[in-house]
Amino acid sequence: MSSSGDKDFISQAQAGDIAGMQGLFMRYSSSIQLYLVRLLGEEKATPLTVHTFRSAWEALPGLEPGADFLTWLYRIATNIAYDAQEPSARGLRRHSWPLYQLLALPTSTPPLIKAVLRLPFYERACLVLHVVARLSLAEVAACLGLPERRVRTHLESAWSWLRSGEYASATEEELREAILALPQPGEQVNSPFLAREEEEGEQSDQQGLTLLRLSSSASYTRPLRQRIFLRLGLMLTSLLLVVSLLTSGMALLLVNKNQLVSSGQLKAPPVFTPAYYDARVDRPACFFADESNDSHAQPSICNSHLYSDINQQQSTRPGFIFRLQQAYADANAIGLAYTLLQSAYNNLNDVPDMFGTLSIQELHTSITIGHKYAAYSTFFGQYNTNNDISFFYLPSSPTPGEIHQLHVTLDIHSMWLVDQTTGGTTTVYKGSQPLRFQFTLPFHTGQIIPTPRSSHNAPYSLSQVTITPSMTHVTLNCLQSLACKNIANLLLTAGNSAYLPSDVRWHLPTIDLYYRATSFQKHSTWHLSATSPTVSIPSIYF
Repeated sequence: MSSSGDKDFISQAQAGDIAGMQGLFMRYSSSIQLYLVRLLGEEKATPLTVHTFRSAWEALPGLEPGADFLTWLYRIATNIAYDAQEPSARGLRRHSWPLYQLLALPTSTPPLIKAVLRLPFYERACLVLHVVARLSLAEVAACLGLPERRVRTHLESAWSWLRSGEYASATEEELREAILALPQPGEQVNSPFLAREEEEGEQSDQQGLTLLRLSSSASYTRPLRQRIFLRLGLMLTSLLLVVSLLTSGMALLLVNKNQLVSSGQLKAPPVFTPAYYDARVDRPACFFADESNDSHAQPSICNSHLYSDINQQQSTRPGFIFRLQQAYADANAIGLAYTLLQSAYNNLNDVPDMFGTLSIQELHTSITIGHKYAAYSTFFGQYNTNNDISFFYLPSSPTPGEIHQLHVTLDIHSMWLVDQTTGGTTTVYKGSQPLRFQFTLPFHTGQIIPTPRSSHNAPYSLSQVTITPSMTHVTLNCLQSLACKNIANLLLTAGNSAYLPSDVRWHLPTIDLYYRATSFQKHSTWHLSATSPTVSIPSIYF
C-alpha cells in the first residue's frame, strides 16, 4: 500500500535524518489522523497521531527491509489507540463504549459515527482498517495478529450491528459509502519534526541540532493480539508471584513458630550473603556509557568516574549467577548495572527482568524496581551473559549539599528472562527469602536552576529544574489547562542538541518532564520551546 517514493524517506529516517521522517509525516499524517478519528473520535485523534509518528521514529530502525511502511504504521496506531481507551471500551460486550463519552460528543455528530464508536474494539478496528484505510483482509489480519477468517467474522458482526438500528434497510455497500462520506477531521496535526524558529522569526541553524531517539517503541510494532497476550501473561505472572510470596510467608511462619523468643519477636530470617569477585576479569570498565553522548573527549558518568564498583554476586539457581556490577546515584535517579551469567544457556535475544525493592536509608524511601518500573534501561548480550543498565526515578530530591552518601539495600524477590521474540519466560530465581545486596554510594546532588520569570501569556510557569549527570528533571505548573496539552511536546535545547521528553508524568496542576540532557552540557545555553512554530507557547531560557 505504501507509495514507491517511501524508500528514500525511510532510508533517511533510519539513518537519523529528521527530514526523512518529516516527509513520511506529510505523506501519511492525514490518513493516520482519519483512521484514529473513526476509531476513537476527534478529541483523541490529534495527540495520538503525533504519538504514532514519534513511536514510528523511535522504532523505525527495526523495520524489516521490504516491509510495507503504511501497514506497519497502522499497526502502531492501532496499538496506541487500544492503550488509550478506557478498559470498558476494549471489551467484547456490545454497547461497550462508555455512555458518558457518547453524551460528551457534539450534538452535530452524525448518528453513523456514534454507531461505529459503540462497536467492540476488534470489530471497530477491522471495520475502519478495511473500509477507511482500505486494507485488504490479509493486511488487516497481519495488523491485528488475527487469522483472516476471524477478521471476516468481526466484519460480518460489525455490518450486522450497524444494520440492526436506524440503518436496517441499508445494504453493506450503502453503509460503506456512507462511512467514506462522513466529514473529514477539522483540526490539522502539527508535525513534531518541523524545523524550529527563533522567537524573532529568524530561521535557526540546524547543522548541529540532532533530535535524539529517546526510547524504544518496538512493542507498538507487534500485532495487537500478541501484545494483549503478553500483557495478560505478565499480569498473571505477577499475580502468581504475589500469591506465591504470600503462601510462602504464611508457611514460613507456621513451620518456624518455634523460633519465637521470649519477647514475642521472631528471630531474624536468614539472608543470602553475596560473594565478592575480581571485577577486572571479563567485563567492561564502565557500564554507564551512553553510545550517543559518551566519548573519551567529553565528560560523562564514566569518564568522570562518578559510578561505584559494587562487585557482588550470588548464585540464583543451577547454571545462573547474578552479578551486581556497578551503581550510581544523584538527585534525579539511581542507576544499577548488573549481569546475569549463564553456564549452559545462551540466548542473546533474552532480556533479564526482576521484581525487587531498593531501600535507601538516608532518603527514608523504598523503591519498587524491575524493567517495567525503570525510567529507562539499556540491554546488551554477550556470550553466556545478559546485561542490564537501568535508572529508577527517586521519589524526592534532597537539598543540594544535604546528603553526600547513601546506604542502599537491594532485595531481589524474583528474577526471570523474557524472550523478545516469543514472549516466553524462564525463571531464574524465585525463593522465600530475597537475594540481598548492601552497599554504599556517593551521592551527586547535581544543580537546581533558579526559576526564571515566565512570560505573562505562557500557559505554564517553571517551578524547578534539577540537572544531574544522569538526566534533567523539569517541573512545570499548568496555568491554562486547555493550552497545557502541548506541554508533552516541549523541546529542551541544550547547546547544539535538542531533546523531546523521555517521560512525562501528570499530577495536575504539576507536570514533571524528564529529558536525557545532563549536567555535562550545562556550560551552553538551555531553553524550553514548542516543537512547532505554529504553536504559540513562549520559550523559557535558563
